[in-house]
Amino acid sequence: MINVLIADDEFHAREEVKYLLRKYDDFTVIGEANHGMEVLKLNHSLKPDVIFLDIKMPILDGIEVAKIINDLKYKPELIFLTAFDEYAIDSYEFDAIDYLLKPISEERFEKGIQKLRTKFANDINKLKGIEIKNDKENRVISSYKNGVIIPIRYTEILYATIYDRETVLVTKNDEYKINLTLGQLYQLLKDHNFFRTHKSYIVNLDYIKSIEPWFNSTYNVSIEYSNIKIPVSRNYVKEFRDRMNIN
Repeated sequence: MINVLIADDEFHAREEVKYLLRKYDDFTVIGEANHGMEVLKLNHSLKPDVIFLDIKMPILDGIEVAKIINDLKYKPELIFLTAFDEYAIDSYEFDAIDYLLKPISEERFEKGIQKLRTKFANDINKLKGIEIKNDKENRVISSYKNGVIIPIRYTEILYATIYDRETVLVTKNDEYKINLTLGQLYQLLKDHNFFRTHKSYIVNLDYIKSIEPWFNSTYNVSIEYSNIKIPVSRNYVKEFRDRMNIN
C-alpha cells in the first residue's frame, strides 16, 4: 500500500485529490495538511510514501517545504499541485515525480499515479508482484507506446532528456516516454557508463562521437546516430573531464 499525505490550504482542493484517488486501491490517504509547517510535522510523524504538495500555501509554501524535505533523512516522493504553470521548473529541481496543474483532469492524474507505481515497483511491500527487470546482463526499462509495452535495453539508449515535462529515452530508431524523473532514471543508469551532462540530459558515453569545447569551459557533445549537440553544463564539467580523461 502506498501511503499519501495531501497538503493544500484549500479544503476543496484536498477533497479533489481524495476523489481522484478513490479508484486506486493501492493508495491510501493517511493525513492532510493545510500549511507548510503542518506538512513537515506530519511528514515526521506519519512518514508518508508520497506527498501531494500544493505550492501556494501559508507559513511555508510548497517549494520551501520541498527544500527542507530534500535535506531530511526521510524523503517521501513529491507530486506538486498548483494553479500556476510558472512553478514547473522549480519542481524539477527536487526530482518531483510529477507536476499537476489545477484543475486536475482524471487522465492527467492517472499519469502521475503510473509514475508513482513505476517508482515503487521494486518494493514488494508497495506493489506485490510488480518488478522491473533488473538482471545484470540484460537490463531493460519498459515504456508504454501505442498501447503496448516496449522493453528498451540500456545498451540501446543514446541519451535521455526532458520534453514537455516528461522523460524521454532516445534510441537509434525511436523515442520513448517513461514514467520516471530524470533523476530517478540516472540512479538506474549511472553505473552503466551513463553520465548526466546537464539537468535536462543523460548521455550514454558509449555513443559519444565528438566533444566540442564551448563557452566558459563547457562542452557540447555530439552523439552517434543523431544530429543533436548535448550541452555539458558547468556544474558537471569537472566530473565529465575526469570520466572522459580530458586533460
